[in-house]
Amino acid sequence: MKPLEIAVVITCYDLGRTLVEALDSVRGQTRKAAECVLVDDGSTDVHTRQTLARLESAGVRIIRTPNRGPAAARNTGIQQTTSPYVVLLDADDVLESRYLELAAARLDADPGLAFVSCGMRSFGESSEVWIPPTPDLLRSLSGEVVHVSSMFRREVWDAVGGFDETLRGHEDMDFWVTALERGFVGDVIAEPLLRYRVRSGSVSRRAIVHDSHINLMSRIYEKHRHSLLDQTEALVVHKERFILDQETHGQHLREIVVALETERDALDAEIVAATTELERSGVQPVDLADLRRTTPISDAWGTDRGLPLDRYYIEAFLDRHRQDIHGHVLEIKDAGYTRCFGDTRVTRSDVLDVDDTNEQATIVADLAAADGIPDNSFDCFILTQTLGLVYEVAAAVAESYRILKPGGVLLCTVPAAGRLSYEDRHLDSDFWRFTEASIRRIFAETFPIETFDVTGHGNVLACAAFLYGLAEHEISHAELDIVDPFFPLVYTIRATKPLVANGSNKDTRVLSPFPSVATSSKSLLAPDSKAAILMYHRVADDDDADPTICLPSAVFRTHMQHLRDTGLSVIPLSAMRRKLTEGGVNDRCIALTFDDGYLEMLSTVAPILKEYGFPFTAFVVGQALTRPTEFWWDTLRRVLRSGSPLPATLTVDLPNGRMELWTGTGADREAACARLTEAMYQLPLADQQAVVTCLLDWSGAARLPADAARPMNADELIELSKWDGAEIGAHTEDHVWLPAETPAHQRVQIAATSGRITALLGRSATAFAYPYGVWNDSLVEMAAQAGFREAVTTEERGLRAGDHPLLLPRIDVGGCSATDFASRIRHHL
Repeated sequence: MKPLEIAVVITCYDLGRTLVEALDSVRGQTRKAAECVLVDDGSTDVHTRQTLARLESAGVRIIRTPNRGPAAARNTGIQQTTSPYVVLLDADDVLESRYLELAAARLDADPGLAFVSCGMRSFGESSEVWIPPTPDLLRSLSGEVVHVSSMFRREVWDAVGGFDETLRGHEDMDFWVTALERGFVGDVIAEPLLRYRVRSGSVSRRAIVHDSHINLMSRIYEKHRHSLLDQTEALVVHKERFILDQETHGQHLREIVVALETERDALDAEIVAATTELERSGVQPVDLADLRRTTPISDAWGTDRGLPLDRYYIEAFLDRHRQDIHGHVLEIKDAGYTRCFGDTRVTRSDVLDVDDTNEQATIVADLAAADGIPDNSFDCFILTQTLGLVYEVAAAVAESYRILKPGGVLLCTVPAAGRLSYEDRHLDSDFWRFTEASIRRIFAETFPIETFDVTGHGNVLACAAFLYGLAEHEISHAELDIVDPFFPLVYTIRATKPLVANGSNKDTRVLSPFPSVATSSKSLLAPDSKAAILMYHRVADDDDADPTICLPSAVFRTHMQHLRDTGLSVIPLSAMRRKLTEGGVNDRCIALTFDDGYLEMLSTVAPILKEYGFPFTAFVVGQALTRPTEFWWDTLRRVLRSGSPLPATLTVDLPNGRMELWTGTGADREAACARLTEAMYQLPLADQQAVVTCLLDWSGAARLPADAARPMNADELIELSKWDGAEIGAHTEDHVWLPAETPAHQRVQIAATSGRITALLGRSATAFAYPYGVWNDSLVEMAAQAGFREAVTTEERGLRAGDHPLLLPRIDVGGCSATDFASRIRHHL
């Protein structure tokens, strides 16, 4: 008989630093889980949110909920799975590799067994092994209860009614007591197969604080009073025995403490005696030698002795990311790093300084208020050791974001330790040293959390040597490369400005500052939005798809249900445009748009929309109608994330230089996929096709396998057009980055698909979607000349009175959970 499948639900609240270890322990099981769901219980910590975003982009299934506590998070995760066996795991705990295999084997072998637990080995702030007794109601009511990560059959959860979400502590005890009350039988594997992290501040630790514990136990006893009444005498006796056992254990621990203190005192006495003897002999206990001084060896960070230690880390960082240094590059004070690491990729170099006497400066401005620098100016900004000298750090980061081009990269370093600056105004011009938490939070206020990385470098030796002014050659690289997160010398930050709006809390538009079409007096004075256009890409049950653009059908159905339940009016995009141009949109209405024309528009989306009676607009890519097509981003993901064996390195020739990528491990391929995706957005069509050909030749992967995600062909589009409420719009011939093409090719890309649609359907396309949301004045004019009446961007907001009909904003909800979707709709309407 085929073994029953297992679902693992990991719950996380601000535990990003341990989450990956927990997830890896699930991935490393000898009996694999069929489902692994990660529930984010409303994490607010930036590091955790970044970790979650990266895991989600790597294909991990993540469900986000408001913070409601572990019980609600566990219930939510279980609801989102279907496997018969369930295991819960807190994001700071770890499963031993055979846990799922051994626990499931017992359930497989005994249909009468409802759950299986195991021993625990604590780590962190404690190191003990505990094997729980065989579960029974009496022991469980007295507190000897199995842990929450015990494997159970789904029917246990159904019968119990889930975890009690009103409890903020001991909810696992309540769950198991309820299960035992209902007659479910459990067993225990007498091996410590769960590694339980003990840390201050955890929910479980807070729950055993005296008052909290008493209050929680009072509620639990009241809830299970009938069981208590039946076993009052036995429970009192058991509690007394438990208390005596705890007292015996406590006495044992006190004896250990006394023995350790005695040993420590003896060692302290030996140290004092040895120190005294050394001093009598004229020998210092710690030989500080040249470091026993109150002034540094070098007063200039070690520049007079060689390469300063902070620059060792800075230059290694820039060398690792030299491919980012290309095109139009900005640097502070001088262009030394641009020349050193930019190679031939740099087409233009500028230098920014607030000091107008700096002859190397091509731009004189205060980085915190650089209004004179146009938006979207630079492909790369090298910003090393500068933010500490800027009082308004957050404003400087926001300006750095503004002046980067979409897809542009900020390579930033900041000091964590070190002497104050001796330059400029000395003590009056050096304001800050940073921690990981502070710099991560500052960047998260401007950059979407998934677009930047913060890395610490250094250790106590590196910090001490830097304070003394020693140079790089005076400390071994092996010593310098050791990272102690509690003693960093430098933080490096690589941050990318998004190409298009991505649903973050910041405006990540790709827009051109042309007031002739972008704004008007009406739109600037417009009231709150009363309407919105929603943007989707794929709706498909494809576990390998990019979760940022592919929504499971069940989640999409919840989106539509929410629109109906909240009384929003769903109207065609053309009707939305007419309302806007005829005097404004005054009622709460929505238009649904779907980019790229994926096949699931016909097989999945249209049937669901028919159930709700909702109209829609599908934007199709012209060339896909005439020949089998796979979009380049789907090819990258299919090849680099397939799990198939690949060569260890990949070399790709790009217009701005050669890209060397490691592909030997899964993590390497994830990083390679991300870097290639970022690089390919703005390439001309011919270069995109060359990269895809190179990738396929290198990997040996099929050009277009039968199960590849693909857009509709002509026959399928004709079928889609027959659905009630279907509007078909154009999305260019090849989904290109239009600014990278010649004006003549731009016109062909914009107009040709409209002609194909007219020839196929016998009616013209009135709607156009700018690929990636990118537009400028000339592209808007071409769209008008091609006969389009409405065109959509990716500007992330609702509609306003006065919006230009060929520059309609849209809200990207294609990666939203049901909860996030409801929140986004409330926010924008």
